[in-house]
Amino acid sequence: MADTDIDEHDLDLEDWSTVIPSPAVHSKPPGVLPAWLNRMKISVRTEIYSPHPAGPNPSNPAEAYYRVMLIDVLDNPRLEGEKVIWRVQVDAKREFDNRLYFPSDVTLISGDASWGVDITDEIMYLGNAKFWCGGIVFQFSSRRAVNGDNAVIKETLREEFAWLVAVEVDLGTLEGIVAKAGPVKAREMKVGQWRDETGREVKRELRPEMFIF
Repeated sequence: MADTDIDEHDLDLEDWSTVIPSPAVHSKPPGVLPAWLNRMKISVRTEIYSPHPAGPNPSNPAEAYYRVMLIDVLDNPRLEGEKVIWRVQVDAKREFDNRLYFPSDVTLISGDASWGVDITDEIMYLGNAKFWCGGIVFQFSSRRAVNGDNAVIKETLREEFAWLVAVEVDLGTLEGIVAKAGPVKAREMKVGQWRDETGREVKRELRPEMFIF
């Protein structure tokens, strides 16, 4: 039989173009991040309160605390289902009293720090040591409400600790956030902490949310 002849049996074969998915349809392996997301970092600021060494303000006893801003920069995100998750390594966790903290804000930053976007939505408490901001969820290890005045807080300070465990966001939500990306400030890349920017003598009240969570 000539090479150009077609076996009648071949005519009965199923069309392979309907059997093998095209590259556009073929999904990526589970857990593999899109290239643009692979090196993305997330900077989280957390307000940490502590009884002021000088004691309460005589004219307003509720003003008895100072504030420190704690900055964590997380990298190496992972894709779990449709959620992008940054986890804090055990040896990188930083502990604080589990009553006296509140996440302040969050910034997404590209791997090369060429662009970033601040998330400015109001932060809400979801319960079980979880907070929400613009579709991003912050998971801490524990949370309990403040119960007592400054003297009670000082006596029981750091009896129970908390720390940032992970940050997660739906992939679709993250794609929408990244679309708003723009220039990012250098300070947002620095891991560390600093005392309240207005000075060591400033005395603050606790955030109202700390009494009801």
